[in-house]
Formats: sequence, C-alpha cells, structure tokens
Amino acid sequence: MRKLGAAALAICVTASAQSAPSPAETLLDRATLTALDDELSGVAAKDHVSRLTQLHRVPASPGFHEAIEYVKARATAIGLSDVQVETFPGDGNTWFGTLHGNRGWRVEGGTLDEVRPQPRRIVSYDDTRLAVADNSESADVTVELVDVGRGTDRREYDGKDVRGKLVLCDATPSACHRQAVEEHGAAGLISYNSNQVSAWWRDDQDLIRWGHLDSRGRRNTFALMISVREARSLQQRLASGERITLHAVVKARNDDSMPYETLVATIPGTDLSSGDIVFSCHLDHEKPGANDNASGCSTNLEIARALRVLIAAKRIPAPARTIRFVWPSEMTGTIAYLSKYPAIASRIRAAVHLDMVGGDPFVTKSILHDVADNIEPTKLKRSAFIAAASGYYLATMPDHGTSLLRLSYANAYERLAEDGRRAAAIAAAGHGADAANIVAQALLREQRRLRSLSRFVDLDAAIHLGSETVERFSSGLAEAAKGLLSLIPTSRADESRRPVGTDARVPQRNADVKGPLAPNGEWVMEKAGASAATAAIARLPNSGDVTYEIVNFVDGVRSVREIRDAVSAEFEPIDLAAVAEYLDLLAKAGAITFRR
Repeated sequence: MRKLGAAALAICVTASAQSAPSPAETLLDRATLTALDDELSGVAAKDHVSRLTQLHRVPASPGFHEAIEYVKARATAIGLSDVQVETFPGDGNTWFGTLHGNRGWRVEGGTLDEVRPQPRRIVSYDDTRLAVADNSESADVTVELVDVGRGTDRREYDGKDVRGKLVLCDATPSACHRQAVEEHGAAGLISYNSNQVSAWWRDDQDLIRWGHLDSRGRRNTFALMISVREARSLQQRLASGERITLHAVVKARNDDSMPYETLVATIPGTDLSSGDIVFSCHLDHEKPGANDNASGCSTNLEIARALRVLIAAKRIPAPARTIRFVWPSEMTGTIAYLSKYPAIASRIRAAVHLDMVGGDPFVTKSILHDVADNIEPTKLKRSAFIAAASGYYLATMPDHGTSLLRLSYANAYERLAEDGRRAAAIAAAGHGADAANIVAQALLREQRRLRSLSRFVDLDAAIHLGSETVERFSSGLAEAAKGLLSLIPTSRADESRRPVGTDARVPQRNADVKGPLAPNGEWVMEKAGASAATAAIARLPNSGDVTYEIVNFVDGVRSVREIRDAVSAEFEPIDLAAVAEYLDLLAKAGAITFRR
C-alpha cells in the first residue's frame, strides 16, 4: 500500500524568531511521523474488523463478551500493560452516572414465516441478526397479522381486534409495544421501523434496520424486524382484504446476570504524575456493524500495537504520559468506568475517540449494519495515522508545547475572522448587540484555548515559553477583537428584541453527578419531574446541542447571564429565562447548586 508520507500531518504556523525543535510545518519530527507511517497497517486493522463483524455485539450479551475476549487476547499478545476487563451490573436497575443501564440479553435465533395464503420464509435470524429486536423474549405463535400504521396512537387501534395477534407497525418497537401488547393484548410485533431518520433513511427499501424493545422492561414479548419493501407488500395485501397468518419464533431471553464489560489497557508513561491520554471507541453494535464501530475499535487496537512496537524498539521515545486504551459499550460503558474510577477520570488530559473511521460515506451512507466489504484499509490507516500522531504528541509534548501554542495562536486569528464575518452579517440585519456578543465570546474562547495548554505543560517552566508569552498572545487577540467590535453598528439594534436581562447567580456542578443532563433524559425527569421534558429549552430544534453546551459552561465562575451569552454566541440568541429555567431544573435534580 502507498505510504501516507510525513506531510499527511502538515500544518502551517506563523513564522517565529524562535526555532522549533521540529520542522515548522509539523508538530512531530519527521522521523517519528515516518516511523508511524511505516508501522501502522490498514490491512491489519481490517482483519480485526472482519472478525468483529462476525459477532452480534449487543451490550451485556454473549456476543459482546466474545468481542471483549478477542480484543483482550490481542492486547495481551502485543504486550500492552494493565490489560483487564471491568464489569458492571446488567440488571436494568443500576444507574451509571445519569445513564440508566440496560438488562443483559441472550439471543439464539428467530424466524418469521407466512403460513397462509402464501407459505414462505420472510426473515431469519440466521441470515440477518437484526431480525430479532433487542430485549425480545422467547415465543412461538401462529396467528393473524393486523396493520396498525405507526402503532403508537390509541386511535390507530379503533375498530381493530389485535388481541393475541401480530401487529405490523412502523414506530420504534418499544413505543409500539406499549400500545399494541401492553394496552391492547397483541402477541408481538412485526416492525419495519427505520431507527435513524436521515436524508437517505429509506432509499434502500430492502434494508432491515436495528430495533429494540424496552431495554429494562419486565413486560416484553417480542418484535421481529422486516424491510420496508416487505412491509409495504403486506400492507397492500391486508388492505385488499387478504387474511395473512404468520408463524413467529423467537429464542431469546433477558438475563440480569449478564454484565456490562469494558476492556482497558495501557502503555505506561515515564512521568505518572503528568496524567493520561486516552484512545477510545465503542465496541458494541449489532452484527455486522462494520463501520459503526468495528472500524474504530480495530483501529484503536492497531494504534496500540504500533505504538507499543515502536516504543519497545526505541524507534520513538517513550511517552511521558500514560497512554490508556479503552474498549467499552457506547456511552454507558464509558460513564460506568469513569464513575467507578474517579481518580483515573481526573488524570485524563485529552481523549482521541475513534468512531466510524473506515467506511466510504458515499457507499455506506453511515448506515448502522454496513458490512466489512465496505471498509477501506487505506482509510483505516489514514485514520490511525492522524489519531496516533495526535495522541502521541500530546503524550510526549517533545517541544514543551511551543509548536502547539504557535499553531493555536495562528488558528485563533482565522477563527476570529470567521466569527467576525458572522457578526457582521447579524449586525447588518440590525442586531448589533447580538453581533457584539459573538465577537466578545469568540475572544474569550480563544483566550481560554491558549491557556488550556496548561493541562499539558507547565507554561511557566517550559523552555522558551513563559506565561507572559501566553498573555502577550492573548493581548494580541484582544486587539484584533477590538478592531472587529469597532465595525459593528450598535446604533442599529433591533428594537423588536426584548432586553436580555440579568441573572447574577453562579451555578456550579455537583462533582458526583456524571453523564448527560438533557431535560428529557431519564435521570433529569426522575429527579426533577417529568415536566422537565417540556421546558422551553427542550422545545428548541437543536435542544440537545444547546443544553449540552449550557452544562459545559457551568464552571462555578460564570453567572447564568454569562452562560446565556456564551451559548447564544455558539448557536443563536436564546432567552435568558429559558436558560435560567433549565438550570433551575438541574438544581432541583441535584446536578448543580447556585451561589451568588
């Protein structure tokens, strides 16, 4: 395969009178980049993809356990240190931070056949693992099929006898199950739900998509998944008056004894007091799940191998910081691990996350169950090279952060200019105050970014780099922002907008509460009441992004008004009252407290 070349990590930085220990266009020296290029193998990574895609990697299931064992064996074989599997309850009752864990699940098979009037096999678990929806229970029924449309509205069942029958539905199986099975007595579901809405979500009418019942439910029956094309055919036949009898078989059970598992391994650093750099991915997915996310976990394993080999051979220096590799189930496994080990969480200086790094998006369109044939070894290697070089630089900081500071300073001007253009457009529309806020927040953001280097280096002690240099750079950015502000016509403020107001309260995080805090999330609603889901902030079209950033800005220093200004600059102007209401909900839930 063609070499990627050291220039693959090439970047432009501003000229400086001080010479850097590495070439001006790179953060790492050419010898290190060449060594990474020589050692990393996209073919080796794809070999791992091919093996992992043979496994049905549902969290807390035998398939996931087998995937963990596969990666563990290879992590041990390549000589990683501290290789261990952490386990957490898969009982459906345990909270991992603010995430509610699922029940463990075992599945052996399932089939759906038409008995009459046209005997035939419709779908089989042996052919498509996604045929059996997650958290289904065993069943063996031969009954009629009834079409209920989406299946979540009580009115869709008016005049239809579904008791003891199979229900054909389009909604998420767990939502349809509540109406069809739990309320109206259906035997089970036949679902053609496409679980991720996208621009191309139903371009391929023959896809069978991933479905799941309540992952903590105690009243589950079963759901079998079929394609949209098959569902449309069944609907047309039912609408014409045909009576269709199906035979559904499921061999599965929820198992509260199956644990969540997270695999961890390290390359120890030479300075254990300097913290950790983490490479992470998520190992769980339905079979085959090649790009999402066998690709990321396989690349993670290849990066670990390459760094271990190069360090052992002394082709690259040993890192000062410990490099930690983590293979968890998505979100829940990560939060469970970090909640169990707060000391490790506090050591993390940066994380390089690998997710969906090997597929051609024009081929896979990011669909969940893409196959290994769609994974490109060259792209895997490119992703591995970029990730390995980035993480390794942060683990070693060979020039004490000098090159990174210069790069950050140069890029800061580019970002300021972009924010200035956005502010100019808003000012031209008569919103001078909003425009000024964008520039002011952009400056604060860039100044924080420069000072964030203190997580990696002692700026006062670094060679050729003192805190006064950071302050000098910061002052230069302030002058640039001042110039942008002078161009904003504040006299044309939009009179139709209400004054923002003030709220001087300062929220601060509860360190014991870890994980997502969306207003419609289970944890927030349980702690603050179900009405949290209808808060004004939850009704924004981009509520998930906005509330995520609001929480990030809660640092014990910013006031509610300052948080409102910061998040408004990131997205669009937001009412102070909506931000305050959301923060009040988090306080009620115990995630934050206020001080004045």
